[in-house]
Amino acid sequence: MASIELINLHKRYGEQSVLNGINLKIQDGEFVSLVGESGSGKSTLLRTIAGLETHSSGEILIDGESAGHLLPRERKLAMVFQSYALYPHLSVFDNIAMPLRMQCKRLHRTPIISSLLPSSRRVKANIEERVKIIAESLHILPILHRRPGQLSGGQRQRVALGRAMVRNPKAFLMDEPLSNLDATLRVHMRRELVQMHREMGSTFVYVTHDQAEAMTMSDRVAVLIDGELAQIDTPDTLYRVPSDLRVAKFIGTPKINVFDATVQKGGVIAFNKVKLDRELVTRIDHTQGAKISLAIRPEDASIDASGEGHLKGKVQHIENLGSEALVHLQCGQSQELIVRCSPCLAHSLSSEACYSVRFNEQQLHIFDNNGKRLAQQQNQVNEGRAYEFS
Repeated sequence: MASIELINLHKRYGEQSVLNGINLKIQDGEFVSLVGESGSGKSTLLRTIAGLETHSSGEILIDGESAGHLLPRERKLAMVFQSYALYPHLSVFDNIAMPLRMQCKRLHRTPIISSLLPSSRRVKANIEERVKIIAESLHILPILHRRPGQLSGGQRQRVALGRAMVRNPKAFLMDEPLSNLDATLRVHMRRELVQMHREMGSTFVYVTHDQAEAMTMSDRVAVLIDGELAQIDTPDTLYRVPSDLRVAKFIGTPKINVFDATVQKGGVIAFNKVKLDRELVTRIDHTQGAKISLAIRPEDASIDASGEGHLKGKVQHIENLGSEALVHLQCGQSQELIVRCSPCLAHSLSSEACYSVRFNEQQLHIFDNNGKRLAQQQNQVNEGRAYEFS
């Protein structure tokens, strides 16, 4: 196991900056996911930690010691690639055994060390024993004789994990390892990876564009946007208290609803011809006339039968998802609003009809003109979503 720390890490390709001052500390035994859109820098960051990419400036520490100058194999980290990178002409056994055999070859090239090594027969027996232990833990013992072309996607994934595990690395670095699997198998493998992490207690750094993977598997999630670390937090805090409007928009399915608003006299907030003037909002310390953004999750908005909601919207489309429904409404000329509700309620709504929508004002997220969260502090992390605006 190992801790990994990045200090002011930068990566450039010529004039193009890919990673911009990344500061990140991953604790020993922690499961941290790196998420972001394509091109956000998450895979580059992982490859830089592994030593497959050189960083332009900054520092990489593994177990508190500088590792930026070390070769990939000297960092003792295991990389699991999206493509699995298995040798097609070798059996499952030989694929998993390959790192150990390569390690033995390197040791035998050093005369002093070579003289202290056990016999080749003993080395072979040790490798076979280690491979079988790993294969048994991954439930692939019966397929050790097969080649990658004869395996399913899930089996190939397990072989790739086995090859990473066999040399007992300090940490596992995984680059979109489940993206090539179908939806059902992906959910199954998510559970297996979480269980594996619990049993091994190793450090996992996991890259994915799928926020559902990150939110369900990780101790903490790091959101990368345009090469910057926008926020790192627990999945719950990331969803409930996004520090940045970009993070709020990225995390959550369906996406959060965002409205342009203005601070008026006395701190009253006006948006979409509606004014919010309760104490929770008037304590926002912002100048009159300032442009801000209000954001509300679809589950924190509701269709109000009394007609006295915050605004009105015309039903454009209803997505029935079985256990729930998403109602898409148009408010004004171009503002779209998504409300999460029960299928029963959605069934009672008429297409193109107008309905009143009410917000749970306790759950309004307020951001300044630069997208930064406005003076909001989490009040009760473990007892519901209550926030104090100061």
